[in-house]
Amino acid sequence: MVQYVQGKRFCRLQPKPTLPVWLPLCARQARKGLPLWYTGHTVIGNGGLRMKSIVVDAPAKINLSLDITGIRENGYHNIDTVMQSVGLCDTVTISRMSGQGLYISCNQPRIPCDETNYAHIAASRFFERFGRPDTAISIDIQKRIPSEAGLAGGSADAAGVLVGLNGLLDVGADVETLCGLGLTVGADVPFCIMGGTRRARGVGEEFSILPALPPCHILIAKPAAGISTAESYRRYDRSGARRRPDTDRLVHCLEQADLQGLAKGMYNVLSEVAELPAIEEIRAVMLACGALGAMMLSLIHISEPTRQAEISYAVFCLKKKKKKKKK
Repeated sequence: MVQYVQGKRFCRLQPKPTLPVWLPLCARQARKGLPLWYTGHTVIGNGGLRMKSIVVDAPAKINLSLDITGIRENGYHNIDTVMQSVGLCDTVTISRMSGQGLYISCNQPRIPCDETNYAHIAASRFFERFGRPDTAISIDIQKRIPSEAGLAGGSADAAGVLVGLNGLLDVGADVETLCGLGLTVGADVPFCIMGGTRRARGVGEEFSILPALPPCHILIAKPAAGISTAESYRRYDRSGARRRPDTDRLVHCLEQADLQGLAKGMYNVLSEVAELPAIEEIRAVMLACGALGAMMLSLIHISEPTRQAEISYAVFCLKKKKKKKKK
């Protein structure tokens, strides 16, 4: 849906599904040059025409593969992964208010709305770079992406805040600048700003764009059991991996639009050390029900070693789209 408001063009990604459902991909939209799609409205104020609020739909992401290629001197792990945006979105609404300050609200009570929230951190970094506005800023987050599931929900919200503030305050920063700010918040944030299908290396900040994932359905399931990101990497450091994904082969499958080959090649090296029976049970059910491939999701380690969140892993699978029968 595209809206024209006061001569400006704002886009809004539709629909907003909830789990558990077969999730449509938003890769086609994300690859059109807009970092995220948004809608908003303007008002006439003392300073003339300016936007009062902006709404950003912030898509989740999945990893089609995850390999660990080394450890840096600072303790960060080098990775090689293929990331994909999906159609499951949080909605971030940013509004101008009278007074001063930064206010966060969320429809999920268990999500903190203080300085530890990624949205608050992203806004603070934005203001440090471009200066504070002359009004208070309210950020409301409508969560649909499950938290602690490896779907980058917090990073998606941070990306939505950076893109939204850029539009709301008419700063005009380019995608590269926003991604640089995003990297100071979390390693997944730059991808969440750009979206689409991309290969990420380094600590998750070195990107190369890839062909879009062939049309398919994605099912995501999140168990209650979990393991911390830090513990996952510690276990990996002790035991290593018996199997590694062939990321080059995965990229080749994308280039050839070979969905079956891609699904068979999906793999996460951290799945070997997770030791979560629920993950394997869900994966087995997905495959038994006709999924082309199923894999454990996991978070990419965030940018500051002192901030290591407890996470629960989720599982996703790919299912081929059925062709509609001609009447």
